[in-house]
Amino acid sequence: MEHASRDRECVEKDEPHMKILGLQELRFGVSDIETPRLFLRDWNLEPIAGSNSEIRYTTLDAAEIRLLPEDSQLLPPAVNSECKLREIIWAVDSQAELDKIAAELSSDRRLIQSADGTIHAVDDSGLGVAFALSALRPLAPAQPLVNFPGQPRRKNTPVDFTQRPQVRHLGHVAIFVPDLQKAQDFYEKRLGFRASDLYPGRGVFLRAAGSHDHHNLFLLQRPKGLGFHHMSFEVADFHEVMMGGRYMQKEGWKSHFGPGRHTLGSNYFWYFALPFEGSCEYYSDMDYLDDDWETRSWDYSPDIVAAWTAEVAATANQ
Repeated sequence: MEHASRDRECVEKDEPHMKILGLQELRFGVSDIETPRLFLRDWNLEPIAGSNSEIRYTTLDAAEIRLLPEDSQLLPPAVNSECKLREIIWAVDSQAELDKIAAELSSDRRLIQSADGTIHAVDDSGLGVAFALSALRPLAPAQPLVNFPGQPRRKNTPVDFTQRPQVRHLGHVAIFVPDLQKAQDFYEKRLGFRASDLYPGRGVFLRAAGSHDHHNLFLLQRPKGLGFHHMSFEVADFHEVMMGGRYMQKEGWKSHFGPGRHTLGSNYFWYFALPFEGSCEYYSDMDYLDDDWETRSWDYSPDIVAAWTAEVAATANQ
């Protein structure tokens, strides 16, 4: 399998290089709070104290998932009745970079600044988008106890199959957009995101300028309008992807896709259906990109989506 071309540059010379580090928070508006709360608990995110009308969970590096009632004043207006994702908040590395983003976007849209300095706007697809000084925490490298040939790291120690995965990092979010090129142009030309891989006319994987993840945002063309596709969480290794997925199955949650390994991004994955919209992904071993990476263009096919997949029989809820 070969990619179609390598002739697209990651970032045009006249595009901004704003230091957006990655995802800080995703905010959803939902009609039912309790079922999503149980799902995120079983996903093994850490709860944050909130109120009866909202739920908040966090990763080890302090990215946050926040679910609020659909009519909450903390949410921007809904674009349609289907899309439960209402706002993506991006982590920015300095006040100077935050000011640069505000200056760029204020030229053609209304901005709202909250008391903590977060800047709220709407992107060119109508989705709420915000920018905040980063509250993300650096993480110590994961140290999986894997016995590689000639390099044993787990001596006289069997694998602990009761250990649940630690959810380290909110890696990316995927959304449906009605006009792919318009959405891509907004993030690349206005905010300095870089295309890692793309399916022309169908989808594009974008990473923030301050991130080394293969992608932080995946845009998918869908003429019928804006929608939430999935959110993705990094765990230490393939073993944790599998054990996390097996636990979710045991608790009765429905596997959506996987386990498997993506071709683009190279990551192991396992997706589970969220109780309100879209899906939730465990992943590990994502491609690490720097400024030497060249954008690749591909013809869409099933083996582009996944190099391999498998089905794991569901375990009865005990």
